[in-house]
Amino acid sequence: MATYRGCSLFLNSFKLSDSVAYTPPEIGVERAWYKAGAMTTPVGVDRGIKPMTAHYKIAGMDPTAFLFLGLVPGFRARLTVRRVYRLGDVTLFLHDELEGFIDTIRTDEHGSDSKFNVGQEMSMTVNYYRLSVDGVQPLLEINPVMGTRKILGVDAQRIPASITEMLM
Repeated sequence: MATYRGCSLFLNSFKLSDSVAYTPPEIGVERAWYKAGAMTTPVGVDRGIKPMTAHYKIAGMDPTAFLFLGLVPGFRARLTVRRVYRLGDVTLFLHDELEGFIDTIRTDEHGSDSKFNVGQEMSMTVNYYRLSVDGVQPLLEINPVMGTRKILGVDAQRIPASITEMLM
């Protein structure tokens, strides 16, 4: 079992030095039910990927986050996260690449005794997501604008039915 060791966050290539937490977007499929004529039960139909939102928190304040709040012309938030896992003697690096805009900035309470944990939490609407091993081997790539959903580098939606039948 792989053990999580830590992560580094970069916003548009600048390191967020005091990153406290990162939550990757939840990947889920919008499902609809289809039932026709003599079918005894409906079958699930893939209607695309659910909307994706990622969260990250930093200690203190990040004034650059305000540049990417909302859809600002000419500015696009690109968050790169490098996560490290340990699997026995092997070190595994996962790279998350997210593009979109920051939709929420929530500042922590400032009246508590614990000054260390006071910071900002940002929520990011994700319009592009790529997860890879060592930044090279693709695991997952979702690009809603281009209509692609690649798993291990292969866009399963673009494979003709005759080839998928041979693979099964």
